[in-house]
Amino acid sequence: MSDLLAGSAFVPSFDNPLEMLLACHGKIQAQCVTLHKLLQHLSSHGCDTQARQAAHTILRYFDTAGQNHHDDEEQDLFPRLLATSNAEVHKLIARRSVGGVRH
Repeated sequence: MSDLLAGSAFVPSFDNPLEMLLACHGKIQAQCVTLHKLLQHLSSHGCDTQARQAAHTILRYFDTAGQNHHDDEEQDLFPRLLATSNAEVHKLIARRSVGGVRH
């Protein structure tokens, strides 16, 4: 379970905002992997110290960096993409809302 909190050494540059967003997507996926591992851990070990730490880390990520990422997309990226006349881009952005939940 000690690998639940393992992170990536890659640090994107603010000079490339799309690189930053892509790196954040990788971190979101890593948090989802951790959540899956946590579920497995809970069934075997219960809610021990490692499980509580992992759950706290996941929640903190989505309450802070995850929310900032979402705001960046909604306020900066999507409006700029929607300003283009590319119909395919418009369709992709419209699809991000699934069941009333924005991704």
